[in-house]
Amino acid sequence: NEQADKQMHGFWPWNEPDVEGDVQDLRVRMTEAELHATTTVLKLFTLYERKAGEDYWAKRIAGTFKRPEIQRVALMNAAVESNSHAPFYNKINEVLHLDTEDFYNEWKSDPELSARMKFISDVINHEDDAVSTGGFTFVEGGILYTSFGFLKHFQSQECGKNMIKNTVRGINQSYADEDGHAVTSATLCNYILNERSQTEDEYKKWVDTMYKMAETTYVHESKVIAKMFEKGEIEGITKQNLLDFAKHRVNACLSYLYLDPLFDEKELDGFIAS
Repeated sequence: NEQADKQMHGFWPWNEPDVEGDVQDLRVRMTEAELHATTTVLKLFTLYERKAGEDYWAKRIAGTFKRPEIQRVALMNAAVESNSHAPFYNKINEVLHLDTEDFYNEWKSDPELSARMKFISDVINHEDDAVSTGGFTFVEGGILYTSFGFLKHFQSQECGKNMIKNTVRGINQSYADEDGHAVTSATLCNYILNERSQTEDEYKKWVDTMYKMAETTYVHESKVIAKMFEKGEIEGITKQNLLDFAKHRVNACLSYLYLDPLFDEKELDGFIAS
């Protein structure tokens, strides 16, 4: 109920950030490398939101758990994914003239992005509720975050660009929503584990599965980061900044599940996390 209230009070209209006000930045001011990275991260945004909103929260969670408080938070999260996030991301695509069928289906011909979508589908459809909810913690709390970090650097004082301020407003709100969704999924997973009568070996098997999902999340993010920089280096942000942030987010998701970190935070630069 607390998370449902938090999400309800944080609900935002998709057209509140005036993305059209960023058109000059998106079409003219960005370098070729910046624009390529931006379109790369947008490619799967809308698709992810539909997967999360419709397939996970509205179908898997609301369809599986009939308690009213779980129904409430699941349907609230689904509403935000479908009514705030998805149309907001799609509006950016429209401004860039990318909202075509070919653009939205391009991931199907890309082996790495196809593998990423299969990973999400496998998590959603996993027969074990503890694996599905635990795994979706990484989908909501790990995937897309390097994309958020990249887009936010355009408004970072340290980077000195002052571009796409309206787009970044929406990203800031999306970031807060998604992290709350990750916490919700992890909390549901922790309740499931606490209510189960399981052996030590059964718990260890679940833990091993979570670490495999954590590693897969990082590998997927690192491949998307490589795609971002295909057109060359980008002033103000580096591959390593984003790789370290991907590791940080994986650790955060593990902490939500009361598991030890996979990566040593002392070795991460912390630039984007800060």
